[in-house]
Amino acid sequence: MSVIARCSAVRLLGAVAGALFIVLVLAVRIHDLGWGALEVVLGCATFVSLALMAATYPLRTVFDAEGVRIRTPVRTRVIPWLEVQSVRRTRGRQVVTSSGLRAMRGGLVLVTRRGTVLVTDRCDSAEFAEQLATMLDRVSPALADSIRSTSASTR
Repeated sequence: MSVIARCSAVRLLGAVAGALFIVLVLAVRIHDLGWGALEVVLGCATFVSLALMAATYPLRTVFDAEGVRIRTPVRTRVIPWLEVQSVRRTRGRQVVTSSGLRAMRGGLVLVTRRGTVLVTDRCDSAEFAEQLATMLDRVSPALADSIRSTSASTR
């Protein structure tokens, strides 16, 4: 049994559009003024940020009995369940609805021995959390309880 999570395309497009805007501003500055220290620093910072985003931004995540497979724009990373210490959520946000403000849960983050790994950038449904916890009951009951507690505490 596997559970699949997909990330928000709008956030990915927003990140790429922001980086492309910086590249456009940089190109205009270079065309008008030539290369200077600011242009070199801005170009390097843009390149590094795009490379980091391509290497770490999750597009699709598959949870199965062996571990977590995270597909990013340039690679697939596999994290075995033995490396996962806990599951947390990113900070949620407030959304304005017709009935007032509503708190939205954040995405899932895995805490591993090497650091934190973003698994999905948007809030998932209660059904998704329960499917994931049910699958994890066989692999790691502690992580399954962690999923249930983060899901219940942020509803």
